[in-house]
Amino acid sequence: MLMDISGRIDGTAEVRHLAGVLLREGGVAFDDYSEHAWTLGEIESGTAIEGLRFFDFRRYNERHRQPHIVRDTQRKPTSQVKRLAR
Repeated sequence: MLMDISGRIDGTAEVRHLAGVLLREGGVAFDDYSEHAWTLGEIESGTAIEGLRFFDFRRYNERHRQPHIVRDTQRKPTSQVKRLAR
């Protein structure tokens, strides 16, 4: 079974509960934040693999956050630079 969970709201408790129901009879779960095949025991105990727990979107996003782009306020606008280059 494949499920797509939106990242717009924190649904961590609900996702873990659903994984528990689905994995009660066995199997593994995958999330978008690691390549690990999570067992029910690992999910319930909060096991961390390479520093991430199951569905650990917060820590994953912290690790992969893009640095802020700092704009050079001394540069001329692009349109003005193009005119000067002609």
